[in-house]
Amino acid sequence: MISPDPITFGLTSILGETQTAGITQTGYSGPFTIPTNGVICSNGVTNIPITSTISGSTLSVALGLLGVTGSCTITVDGAPGTYGTEVVDLSVPLGTPQSSGLFTFNPNPITFNVLNGVAGNTATSTVSESNYTGAFMLTSDPISCPFNLVPLTKISASLTGDTVTVTTGLLNANLLGSCTVTVEDANGNTGALTVDFQLL
Repeated sequence: MISPDPITFGLTSILGETQTAGITQTGYSGPFTIPTNGVICSNGVTNIPITSTISGSTLSVALGLLGVTGSCTITVDGAPGTYGTEVVDLSVPLGTPQSSGLFTFNPNPITFNVLNGVAGNTATSTVSESNYTGAFMLTSDPISCPFNLVPLTKISASLTGDTVTVTTGLLNANLLGSCTVTVEDANGNTGALTVDFQLL
């Protein structure tokens, strides 16, 4: 027996989300395995939208491909010649929640004072997007600056959750201007955080 059955991924599920189920078989204490091609999806789903692994008596199922509807069945082998099945229900369209693409950063802009610059300046801003609850990421080339501010300011950016962290190197009064850090949602919408280098 595998429980719970079914495992259900719903509207708020995100890529990589994992759910587990426990496996038991009366009179058997050996290993459980998933056979080759042990995951079959219905409803015309050709790209398997889940991955599954077994550790001991725990079946773990991780959501892969988004934007599909239907169900998948995982076959689990137990004692020789026996097997059980687990249904993974993809009951609603799993595309990342829709968004308007209206990004908000707080604060915006981030401002660095170049008058009394100190190496390793760091500032943060929180990103949000109306009608969107999915993950954010930096674009592949997120920093855009005029002139030669990138090598001179040594500006870099990282994103953890909904927090953008901007770090600079040593600043001085000759480094004036603005850069942007571009953040992307799972739908491909983008928003730009302004980073100002000002003589304050």
